[in-house]
Amino acid sequence: IPTSLNITSQLQVVPTQTDCILPCSFNVGNEVVIHWIRKLGDIQVHSYYYDKDQLGLQNPRYEGRTSLYPEQLGRGNASLRLSNVSVEDEGRYQCYTSTVNGNKETYIQLKVYGTKTFKHWILFTLSCI
Repeated sequence: IPTSLNITSQLQVVPTQTDCILPCSFNVGNEVVIHWIRKLGDIQVHSYYYDKDQLGLQNPRYEGRTSLYPEQLGRGNASLRLSNVSVEDEGRYQCYTSTVNGNKETYIQLKVYGTKTFKHWILFTLSCI
């Protein structure tokens, strides 16, 4: 069983009332587990395991607003699409992924601006191994 943990942090800035993609990748392998969690209060945003979305514990504020890209899971893409973003969605998000080939944590700091006219996306990556 691999014991290494890869941690990545990113900052994403998006306008309100748009859709955004919170990026996350993982080591391809069997038994894929994906948990998207908003860290303030450990709010369950989206989960995937047993080869399907598991939304039974999803926080109601995210209901109908989250999706993964199932056709890209086999390529290690666990990015989350969050629809109709609001200022209330601001915060730190954790993408936890696990397969038989190891675990990875990605942290996204989401900043939301109150106008749709702000069109810049800022992304910076810091990788620690």
